[in-house]
Formats: sequence, C-alpha cells, structure tokens
Amino acid sequence: MACRNYYFRPTIPLLLSMMAGIMIGKMFPGHPAPVAFSAVATISATICFINRSRSSFMLPVIVLATLGYLLIQPWAHPFFHASHITRYMDSQKWNIIGEVYDPPVLRNQRLTFILKTCQLERGSATVAVTGMIRVTVAYGNVPLSPGDRIWLRGKLKPFRNFNNPGGFDYKRYMKFKSVWASVYVRGDDVRILNSALHSGARRIFFRIRTRIGAVIDQSSRGNANQILRALILGQKQQLDPTLRDAFNRCGIGHVLAISGLHIGVIAMWAFLSGRWVLSRFKWFLWHAWAEKGAAVLAMIPVIMYGMLSGMSPSTQRAVIMACVFLTAICIERDNDPVNTLAVAALLILIFHPPSLFSASFQLSFSAVLAIICGMPVMIKLTKSSISSRFRFKEKLIRFAMVTVLAMAGTLPVVMWYFNQVSLIGLMVNLVVVPVIGSLIVPFGLLAVIINPFSSWVTAAVLTLCDYVLRAVIDGVIWCSKLPFAAVHTVTPSEGEIILYYVTGWAVLQTLAFCIDTGNQSDDSCENFEANFYSKMYGESKKNRLSRIVDSCRSAKQKIISCLSGQKMMLGIWAVILVAGCLDVCYYFNKRFWHDDLRVTVLDVGQGSAALLEFPDGYNMMIDGGGYPDNSMFDIGARVIAPCLWRKKINTIDTLIVSHPDSDHLNGLLYIAENFHVKTIWTNSEPSDSAGYRQLMKTIDTHDIDFPAYRDLPRHQTINNVHLDILYPPQDFLKFREQDKWRNTNNNSMVVKLSYGSVSLLFPGDIEARAEKELVRIAGKNLKSTVLLSPHHGSASSSSQMFLEQVDPDIVVVPGCVSRFLASPDPRMIGRYRLRGAEVFNTRRNGAIRLTTDSKTLKIKPRVSPSG
Repeated sequence: MACRNYYFRPTIPLLLSMMAGIMIGKMFPGHPAPVAFSAVATISATICFINRSRSSFMLPVIVLATLGYLLIQPWAHPFFHASHITRYMDSQKWNIIGEVYDPPVLRNQRLTFILKTCQLERGSATVAVTGMIRVTVAYGNVPLSPGDRIWLRGKLKPFRNFNNPGGFDYKRYMKFKSVWASVYVRGDDVRILNSALHSGARRIFFRIRTRIGAVIDQSSRGNANQILRALILGQKQQLDPTLRDAFNRCGIGHVLAISGLHIGVIAMWAFLSGRWVLSRFKWFLWHAWAEKGAAVLAMIPVIMYGMLSGMSPSTQRAVIMACVFLTAICIERDNDPVNTLAVAALLILIFHPPSLFSASFQLSFSAVLAIICGMPVMIKLTKSSISSRFRFKEKLIRFAMVTVLAMAGTLPVVMWYFNQVSLIGLMVNLVVVPVIGSLIVPFGLLAVIINPFSSWVTAAVLTLCDYVLRAVIDGVIWCSKLPFAAVHTVTPSEGEIILYYVTGWAVLQTLAFCIDTGNQSDDSCENFEANFYSKMYGESKKNRLSRIVDSCRSAKQKIISCLSGQKMMLGIWAVILVAGCLDVCYYFNKRFWHDDLRVTVLDVGQGSAALLEFPDGYNMMIDGGGYPDNSMFDIGARVIAPCLWRKKINTIDTLIVSHPDSDHLNGLLYIAENFHVKTIWTNSEPSDSAGYRQLMKTIDTHDIDFPAYRDLPRHQTINNVHLDILYPPQDFLKFREQDKWRNTNNNSMVVKLSYGSVSLLFPGDIEARAEKELVRIAGKNLKSTVLLSPHHGSASSSSQMFLEQVDPDIVVVPGCVSRFLASPDPRMIGRYRLRGAEVFNTRRNGAIRLTTDSKTLKIKPRVSPSG
C-alpha cells in the first residue's frame, strides 16, 4: 500500500517520540530530575547495546522522548531567579532601560516590540534585571531599530487570558516566545539613549531588510507594496486586515507566508544557475562536480533568504528540507521526502520545542505530509487517463492534486485556528500560485540582487511586479466578496481531528488497494491471453496443464491476499463509521437533545456578555462586551466567536442588546455579521456611535428580524423557559428629555428567565435611580436565584432596595478592566456577601457556567475560586 513503508523509516518513530515527550512535558511539567536520570540510564544502555553489536528499537525512542520532555521545561515550568523581570510586576511605575530585541511593528497608531530589559529604576533604587517584555507605544511612531538602547516609564503587568471555552491562550503564546510581562506607554514616555552601534547578525539583517524595504517602497504603493514586503521580507504584520482576510477567504493565505513555494523557487533558480555556470569549466565536468557544486552553492541563497525573511516555522521547515535535498545531491543519495520532512521537524523541535504548538508549524507540516502521502496514489489513479502527448494537461492536473491534498491535509488545522474554509481555494490557487511563484517572487528577488548595480533596472522590475500584483489583488478582492467564497465552521475537537486524519489515511489505503487489485486483474488477463495464444499456436498437453495449474495457484494466492487486505480495510472503515456516528450523537446530544437550561457568563474583560442555551437547542446572546474601537481589539471576533464555535454554534436565535453602549454592543457586531442571527432585540434607543450604525447596516444587509421595542412580547415561553422583559417601560423614550437621569445605562433592557424553581436576572447597566423605578414596576417579580450584577458591580448600582427585592443566592459580576471605571467596587462585593450571596467574578474566575434542570442549579467557574 502507498504508506506501508513509512513506519520503517528510523526518523519517524524518533520524531513521534520527541513530540510525545514535548506534549507530556507541557501537560505534566516540573519533574526534570527523574526524567534526566531516565535519559542518562537509557543513553548508557544504548551505548552498551552498541558495544555488544546489538540493536534495540525502544532505547532511542525513550531517549528522544525524555529529550523532548527536558527541552520544553524552560517554557512549561520556568525557573525565575531573583533578578528576573517577573519579580518586579506591581502596581507602581518603573523607569525601564533595555535593548530593542526585534523590529518594531506599527499598526493602528500603536508601535509594538520586544524589549530585552537590563535595568529598573524607581526613586533612588536601581535594580539589574533580566527577561523580555512586550512594549506597546500608543500615539507615537518612535524611530526604533533592533539593538537600540532605550528608556521608558510604565507599569509592568502580567499577560492575561480571556478564560472562556475555546479561548486563545495568550499567556502561553507569549510564554513560548520567552516574553513574560507587558508595559503600555505613550510616545512621550520613550527616549532613545543611544542607537545600535554594534554589528551583530540581527542588526546586519535588519539593515539589509530596511534597505530592501526602502527599494520596494520606491517602486510600489498600497496593497501591492504590502504584498511585496510579505513575499520578499516576510513582513506580514503590516498587512491590512481587510487584505489579509480577502486572501484567506480565497484560500491563498499561504502564499503570504514564506514557505516551500518561495524557498523552492530560490533553490531551483540557484541550482540551475550554478549548474549552468559550473558546466562551463572542464574541471567540474571531468570530476562530475557540476551538479554537486551547484547544490552546494544553492544552499547559500536559500539560507540567506530564510534569515532575511525572519525564519518563521514554515520558513525553517522549507529551508531545512531544501538543504537536505541539496545535500542528497552532493552525496549522491536518493532523496526520501518523508525522511527529509521528519529531519526538518526534528531539528526545529530540538532548537525550539514550543514550535510544536504553533499554527504555522502544524499547517506547514500537515500540508507537506499530505502531499507526500497522497501524490503517489493520485498519480497512479490518473496515470491511465492522461495521454503522454498532453504534457501541459498532466502538469495542470498534478498541480491541482497538490493543491487539493494540501487543502485537505490542513483542513482540520484551519478549522481549529481560523474557523473558516474557502470554497473557491482550488480555482484561485490554480491562477494565483503560478503567478506568484514564477513571476513575483523570482523577479522581486532579482530586483533586490540587481539594486546595488543598477537602480533603474531595479525600479523597472519592481514596477512590473507592482503592475502584476495590482491585477492579482483586484481579482482576489473581487473573488473574496462572492457570497460562496468561504464559510465559517465550528471548531473540531481533538478526537474529531484524529478521526479526520485516520479517515484520510483509510481513503488513501483504499484507493491504493483498488489500484493494486486492478493491476492484478490486468496481470491475470494477460496470463489468460498468453494461455489462449499458446493453445491456438500449439503447445503440448502436459505443458498446457502445467501452465494452467500454475496460473490457478497464482490466482488463488492473489485472491487470498486481496480478501485479507479487503477484510482489514473493511474493519478499519467499520471502526471509523462507528466512531463518527458516536461523535455525531454526542454533539447532537450536547447541542440539541438536552433538557436543561445552560447559561455561560463570558469573560470579556470590559463589559458584559452571556450565552443562554435553552432546552432542545434554542440559544440566545444577551450583550457582547466590547471596546470603544474594534480595530484595536474585536471582542466578538477574538473572544465570543471562538467560544460559540467550540460549542458547535453557528446560529443565534435571538440577540439581545440591553443598551447601545460600546461595552455591551461592540462585541456583537462580528456575531451579527458572521453568524446566522434570526432576530435582534433592543430597547429601540438610537445612538450616534459607529458601532450602532454598523449594527443597523448589518441588520439591513442580512435582513435580520428587528422588531421595535414596543412590539416585543413582555412575557413569553421558549421551550418551557419563561422569559420576562421587566424594564424599561414601553414609553420610556417620551420621558428622556424631562427625566435627565434616563441615560443609556438607566434605559437598559432588564430580562428575567425562569425555569422551574430557578430564575436568573439580567439587569444590564441600570443604576440606583432606574433600580428604584424597576422595584416599583416589578415588585416581588424581581426575586431571582441568580443576579448578574448591574453595571459590573459599580458603586452607582445594587442599591439596598433593589437587592432586598431580588434577594439572590448567587451574584455573578462581569469583571471590568477599564482604566476609567473602578469596578467591581469592594463595597458592593461586601454588600452581596452580607446578604449571604455567593459571589463570582469573571475577571477572577473566568467564564461562569450555570446549569439547571428546573429544580437544582450547578455552578462551574472556568477558574476555581481557590485558583
């Protein structure tokens, strides 16, 4: 079968064992001593086996597993000495002196970079420190470059996660970059002490990149300039988000990352050029060194280009594979793509074990592995249908196969990280990738090489690249706007990803089995034909009987082999189908077939957001948190949507916006735009904010049901859950002018849910004056088991009169991290506890999950109170 020999390659078990060791080290950190002892013992045993000329399969596997465990420990279980930066994170500002570590990135009027700290100052105290911090400079484009020694003033803060189901682990992401703290400053709080004068490798490459970037800027503008920088210099950070999204919707986001396509082009042109030059010299021809020398010379531009582009995981993989392939030419050995891929992965993981958990590493290797495993089968499958006269057709079909296999190999990884799958990726790749690979990349790099010798030739070549890129970008943007260009998908579980790859392997094995069986049938036909002709042209009876007996025996062996292989594949398919059915039933039960009410109060930082899952699958969102400017950080896209996709939710039956303030509305803008929202409820109070205007535009564009507040039913039952709209009064808009206290907070929609003996109250941001009117209107109907603290637990809300009527057993406080609003107020927390209520805070406890079967209530915080 197509992949049956892969498991006998020595690098495969070694790679798998190291990956297992790294994952075990991440899950169970903090035990380096016993693991190191096991490693030493295993290495000693391996040496003894070698001395005795004996072999052992398990010993090297154990050595690599222990090595993986030990290598990940500096990130999984770091040890911080007394002078580390993490020892000085407090609420006071420090004067921080350090060295700029990487090239700063300017985006949305914010400059971000990594600072290698060396000194802290406060008053007369000066402390020498180590460790790296992430610096964000707002409203200031300070001209910084790697190696600059700078002074800044700010508070050192730890990184914080939004603790929700399916949330991005930002703390781990920064930890794997060896960055342990952050500081936020303004432009006038940063001073350059002295510019970098040393000539280290990072500084040299930064200067080269700066010079090349200046050349690109002279010959291109706008989107084409951004794409050229990404293709030649690997500078993807400055790509416009709209442009990046257009490439992703068309399934060609991979061309923006320097990987196999770009490195392959460099290696090919360098090898061909070197071979042409060396073949001009007789000595190289006589000693058969034209190709070997060309392979050696080709490694230089490949490595230089990789270092120039920043050496991301995908670039590292491509550079290593290219160098291994060129080395195989030098030593006259056949190149094994599987071994080459495994060697590249091993080297990357040895030098940087956290790469295993990066999206770039996983996407890069899954795509290449799928191509390596699938292409032999695909070639056999289409070999008979392609005439040898149509070479272009053959190349086109094989290129399409590579694209399909790469997309199939990365599909679950793309769904896991990005929740979006392109439906037009194959067609767009067939057009864009050849243009990028054969024109833009080689000519762009050629212009860079020519620049020191002829500036006008450089400008002419880059102008041509700019012209072609503009046409490509226009086409990509047009395609991305097609309604069927891409679809958003739910997040697969780890088990579903494993099942997907097992199914893909089974498909390849089945195809290979069918092809081999067909070839065997052809051989049997040829044998029958030979027997027929031998009979026709004469053959002794004895020889004819002997030939027939041999043919029967051969046919019998082939039939037995086919039947045994068929039984094995049928067994594998049976296991796959059973596992798939169980998985579907499990998630249908969690999503649609449950009879309890589930409420998840999400951790959205500033603001409030709650997901309600009614019995039998009906769902509702009440508010969505958000920041004033979504371009800085979109809570809906980065926090709420991943949580919904992890819960297999793509449709929202009802979206409730309690009031149009940004910390309740802006997180819902992405949800309304990218999910199937059936209806939106608001209090019909208009707002002049950009977020409110965008919501109205989305409602019109997607034809979402948007009833007026006066038409909303005040009492209704949804799947046995009673929903009451208690506030504001239906005619509250008439009194806004005369009652000055009726601001957007006090006009918040107040919703109560009741399921059996359990009830929950969602009061929005009402304050004491509105609470008084609410008590007068609703009275004893306010009594609730769970209260979502009004106005994030601030001192302006939760009056004694209001709490006496609600009398909650549990209070959930949506944590607020605003610099301008001090909440939750400690006095309010004390007031809740004085009444005997159990208090949870999303900022401290993460997402709070409440589940009730109409009789009992279960509370499960994402982070335990003790933690």
